[in-house]
Amino acid sequence: MTLEEIVARFRSSNDAAVELVSGLAPEQWHRVTVAEGWPVGVAARHIALGHRQFVGWVDAMVAGRPVDPGDLDAVNARHAAAGIVAEPDEVAHLLRSEGDAALAALTSLSRDDVAGEVDFGGRPLPRIALLAASVRHVDAHLASIRASVAGQDLP
Repeated sequence: MTLEEIVARFRSSNDAAVELVSGLAPEQWHRVTVAEGWPVGVAARHIALGHRQFVGWVDAMVAGRPVDPGDLDAVNARHAAAGIVAEPDEVAHLLRSEGDAALAALTSLSRDDVAGEVDFGGRPLPRIALLAASVRHVDAHLASIRASVAGQDLP
């Protein structure tokens, strides 16, 4: 996947997430997701927080520092266990603003920034694979949310 393809797919996937979140009924918002086991609202907010974490990854990568993957899943699992579910309009806004920041980080990269490898949690990873993770993250959680609100299991 090229950087241009990553940018286009990220934009499309995040727009789809904003649209879906904006149209959910309250009952759907609190359904438990099939993949994560979190309320839909927590999974949707997780996507947005992932964008924020991704920007930090890009900043570290460009600066030549190792990238710490962190454990955003554990944070969200704690929120889900505590019943912390933000409102849909707040999450839609967060998806949009954090998505815009992630897009800005992606579109600021040069070809040299994308070439080579990065130390990701102590192991080498192609930089383009790190960047493509932004799309995979949105798509995976969005698929789980869609399946959950439709009352289906993931394939």
